[in-house]
Order: sequence, then structure tokens, then C-alpha cells
Amino acid sequence: MSRSTSWMLMLLLLGCSETKPRRLGDVCERNEQCASTRCDELVCKSNPPAAVGQPCSHALECASDRCKLLADGGRCVAGVRPIGAACSLDAQCESQLCEASVCHAEAVDSGVDSGVDSGVDAGPPDAASDADLGGVNVDAAVPEGRVEDSTLPPPKWPGVCSESWCWMYPLPQGSYLNALWGSGPNDIYSVGDKSLILHYDGVHWSAQSHPASTQTRLIDVGGSGPTNVFVVGTGGTILHQDGTGWRAMSSPTTLAIDAVWTSGPNDAYVLANTLVSHYDGLTWSPVTLDPAPSGPLYIWGSGPDDVYIVGEELWHRGPGGWTTLPAPFDWVSYYGGIWGNSASDVYVLAYHQVYGGYDWAWSVLHFDGSTWSVVGGAPASQTSWDLFAVWASTPSNVWTVGDMGNGRHFDGVRWMASGPPVYDTLFDVWGSSASDVYILAARGTIAHYDGTSWTIDDGSDGPYLDATFFSELWGSAPTALYTTAGAYLLRYDGSRWRGVDWGGVENIRGLWGNGPDTVVGVGLNIIAHYDGSVWTKHSVETSLSAVWGRSSSDIYAVGVGGSILHFDGSSWQPMESISTSDLQGVSGNASAVFAVGRGGIVLRYDGSTWQSITSNTVNNLTAVWVDNDGQAVAVGSGGAIVRCDQTQCQPMASGTTKSFLTVWGRSASEVYAGGHSTGVLHYDGLSWKPFVDDNQTVAALFGVGSELYAAGYGVLRYAGSGAP
Repeated sequence: MSRSTSWMLMLLLLGCSETKPRRLGDVCERNEQCASTRCDELVCKSNPPAAVGQPCSHALECASDRCKLLADGGRCVAGVRPIGAACSLDAQCESQLCEASVCHAEAVDSGVDSGVDSGVDAGPPDAASDADLGGVNVDAAVPEGRVEDSTLPPPKWPGVCSESWCWMYPLPQGSYLNALWGSGPNDIYSVGDKSLILHYDGVHWSAQSHPASTQTRLIDVGGSGPTNVFVVGTGGTILHQDGTGWRAMSSPTTLAIDAVWTSGPNDAYVLANTLVSHYDGLTWSPVTLDPAPSGPLYIWGSGPDDVYIVGEELWHRGPGGWTTLPAPFDWVSYYGGIWGNSASDVYVLAYHQVYGGYDWAWSVLHFDGSTWSVVGGAPASQTSWDLFAVWASTPSNVWTVGDMGNGRHFDGVRWMASGPPVYDTLFDVWGSSASDVYILAARGTIAHYDGTSWTIDDGSDGPYLDATFFSELWGSAPTALYTTAGAYLLRYDGSRWRGVDWGGVENIRGLWGNGPDTVVGVGLNIIAHYDGSVWTKHSVETSLSAVWGRSSSDIYAVGVGGSILHFDGSSWQPMESISTSDLQGVSGNASAVFAVGRGGIVLRYDGSTWQSITSNTVNNLTAVWVDNDGQAVAVGSGGAIVRCDQTQCQPMASGTTKSFLTVWGRSASEVYAGGHSTGVLHYDGLSWKPFVDDNQTVAALFGVGSELYAAGYGVLRYAGSGAP
């Protein structure tokens, strides 16, 4: 199965309509179909596994469990794995048998009732009696359940910094990484999106500077030693490291280069679609293969006269030049990734039909210098999910990685599902020994295996690997920051991000606080309120989008249909609104409060009544910030930015048509805005100018003292000196 085929099957399983699904990261609307994902009313994002006891749907995987839609009210339940899911020998399958790799369809008496009780409550118990507070129901107080473990050491890897911005979460950074290679345990390279080259020296991962454009996607890396490393990517990019630094090489193509291999500075190959080119130390020259190559190509060699290229065929370069080798087995359809340790120890992924031609699967072939064999015995020893890479240190220590967190290990006897606790795509695997293995996963995750267990030091007490997008950000100090991702609330204590048990609150769309003893989150029919000791959940009759306050006894929340709620220190009460448009942002100062929303609606509260202000825009306004003088800056769709006083708003030139999601400032001459692929823009009192890479999606901005923080596909801190 090709990668595109597996995506299509997933879309069919999720019940896609004929409408073309949006891609990951695209702007989406509620209930809109995203490509093999879900839409959270912000951007298309991966379907994260739900924890035991959490709500689920047919399209939502449960973490190590399954979703019982009918029997348990649609909540994830512990105890069994669905047929076809990866399992271990002692795992219980759904009334079936676990056969070393996946839950098998052979019926056995499992002794497990399909309606097994997870032993986990769906949520906190309701209060014995709810108090009527103006149409707002108050649920039972929920104490913080997770104790912050002060014994956890500081993160092993610091955040990678670039353009004066440093990653805080995940560590070392959050851009996608595509390939791994190393000359040893203290000299490892990983390359990825946004022209990223990371180097590991045995202690830290650090970003390396090089001459390629920041828009370049780096796809592969390979070398023969510390002073001969090649990196390739889009636009025909070829970079070479000779031990003194990176330099750009002239390229034989403008196509994206997918693979590179080298035995030395005067012997290297690059593969770009069907183009194969060889470097002799002076120039790149085309290589002719017969038959001509087609489809994705992969390359590996043990030396200049022992090089393999695999795709739909198996090509080999020996002392006499390139030849086409016959398929080791007549059932092989085409080949995937390749790895080797010597001319007599080579591993190749092979795709083929199984079970009478009705199914397709991957296996690993091994060449011992004279004979090809199937690792693990019979074909289909692997999986039907796409595999992207193979690595081995010996024939009894073989690893493969691929779609849906599919990491697998062969120990010399059998294949087992084995890998880091990640439910997204695994892109590459490499190691220096059986006890030093690295796997790259989605969103820049770097997982390490020490021969016994996997660790992911992402800078949290998690991992929270399904927390793909951080939509809210607030803090009272650099050592007391909060961010949200779906049902997760994370708190930064100056060293690590730690999960806060706030009662399983989901889909928080607004976050605000007034110091360590007051934090408020609002979302879909919910308000979560922390008073310094416990979290209290308040059920409300509307969906809320934003919250802001002057103090712990003067807080405003806004949402759909023009709804506005006010907290006076004891209860939440609805306020009379003069609009039915959905409100999406709220902010204020000592004398006034502004609320903004769809269709360019702008409302101002003077302490007694809400009044409508002429906004001079029809664009949806998503966020607002108010300075000490009562001037408001609102941002929204289509690059809209307006500045408002007590009576009307005036458009400001943003220089972009991309949609904004957030705005925050320190003064009228220091304001920041971010949104969908906008990066961060800065206003200096005269004009808006780009401040951060314009391909970065920024959903929340917040400053504490002299620090500025941004959240989106991770959390970053600006480490520069003052405003730009």
C-alpha cells in the first residue's frame, strides 16, 4: 500500500464526503472534514488518542484502549485492544488472540467481557445540589489531582533557538524532523522543515547555521564521518559539511532531493524522483539505470563498489558498474527503505501481497552477502501500515518505523510492536548500538531507547504527545505560565511543563488569570475557575470563546450569539448584550471593556452599558487588546487589524491577507499580533512589520515583564533584547 493509498483508506473509514478534506494546519470550521483528522474550530489537527474515561467517537482512538460508543456512553474504556491493533503477548484483544504483533482474528476464550468496566470515572461527580446562579449551574469543586514532582531533573535538552526565539515546549524544538544519521553516539544529525539542521554532541541538541533558505524543507542526511556530511532537500538543495562548516553545493536539479548517500567527499549520490546523480569530488553527473527508475527511491552502500538503489526494482553497483538484480522472491511488488552495516549485512523493506492476494503488507529482507532471506521467517512478518525506514545493528536487532506510531522490533526470534509512546507517524530510525536507538516522530519528537525503555525528554512531566496545538497562553510570572491544548492544561514552573488536573475540561478557548490564586478557562458550555487551591467547573448554557478581567472579582467572558457573562467574585451572571453575533475576543483597561466578533462587530462597555462601535470592517475579528489609554487594537480574518477609540475604529495596514488569531501589547507603541502562518507581527507606533518567520502559526501571545511568549505548534520565548 502506498502512502497515498493508506490516506484514502483512512478517509473512507472516517466517512469523508466528496468535499475535498482540508489538510493539517488549514483553517477550518466546526464539524468540517479534515484529512484523516478532526477540526477544532481553529485548524485541522491530528486525532489525538483519548485517555481512559474521556469522551470518544468512531474517529477517535483511545490511548491503548478502545471506544465503546454504545455500551459506555461514548467513553474510552480500558482492558481490550481492537483486532489489528499492535499488542504485546500478554495483551487482551477484543475476544480474540494477540499473536506477537497484532490482535488476531482467531477466536479464543479470552475471559474478558466486551463491556468491561474501566474502573475510571468519566469525570468528577456532580454536586449533590446545584446552586441556581442566574442560569449558570455550578458543579462540584475538583481538586488538583496531579502533584508536581519537584524531584524531576531539569530537561536534558535545552530549547533550540533561532531568530532570538527559543523553544520552551516541546524540547528541543517542534518543527517536523525527517531524517537521522550519525557517525557515532556523540555525533548525530537530524534534518527537517524550516531548513532545520540539528546536531547532537552526546549532551545537547543544537541548531546549526547554514546557507540554505529558511523556507527549505530538508529531507535527508547522510555521511561517512564527522568531516563528510551531506544534507539534501527541496529546490535541489545540497549542503555539505567538511568539518569546518556548511556550504551550499551546485545542484544537478531543481527538484526536491529525497535521498543522499556518500562513502567519502569524492563519492556521493543524490536521488530526486527518478533522477540519480553521482558526485566525484568536482561535479555532479547523471547515472543511467536500466530499467529506468520510477517511484520513490532509496539508497545505501558499504563502499564505492557496493551500492544499492531500491524502488520498483533492485539496482546494484559493483566493481563492473550498475546492474539490475532479480527480485529475491517472486512475491515482492516493490521496495522501500534500506540500511546496512556491511556488504554481508543489508536490510530492505519489501511490499507485497499476502493471504491469497487480498491484503498487502511489508516485510524486511536480509542479505548476508550471498543469500536473501525474510527477517522473522514467513512473508507478512511486518504490518499493513506503511513503513518508511529500517535500521539494524545485527540480524537479531532490527527496527522499522512507519504510520500510526508503528514502531516494530525483531529480537532474533519474532517481531514485536515496540516503540515510543507516540500515536503519530514515525519518520526515521537510527542507532549506534542496540542500547542507543533514536526514532523521529511527528511534531519534532525525538525518542531515545537505551536497550530497556524509551524516553522522550520534551521538557514536561508528560509526555503529552497528542497535545498537537496550543491555543491559549497566560502567566503571572516566568515561573508560572499556563498553556492549553485540547483537554490539557500545562503549567511551567521555570524548569518543566507539568500537567494540571483540572477535572477533564476540554476545548478551552480562552484563558486568563490574576496571579497564582486566580486562573480562569472558558470553552464549550464550561467555565473552569481556580482559586489557588481547587478548580471549580461551572456549566453554562452557551459556548464561550474568550475571557478577561480586571481582578479576581471583576471578570468578563464572551461567546456565541453575543453572550456575555460577568463574575463579581461570587457568581457568574449573564449581562445584557446588544448583539447576536458570535463574540470571539474580550479585553479592557481600568475604565472600559471591549468585545469583538464575527462580521466586524465591536462592543464597548463603559461600566454601565454595552454600546456598538463602528468598526469599518466586515472581517471576522478574533482577538482584541486594550492599552492604558483605552485604545483597542483588534485583529481578525483576511489580515484585518483595526484601532478603536470610544466611538469608532480605523483600519491599519498589516501587510498580509492571512488571518490573525491573537494580539497582545505592552503599550500603544509595542503591540504584537499572530495567526495562521503569519508568524508574529510587531507594531512600533508607526507601522506593522514582520517579527517572526511568516510560516509559523501563532494562536496566542502573552508577555510577563520583559518576557514575550508565543504558542501554536509549541510554546516559544523571545530571548532577544527588548522590542525589535
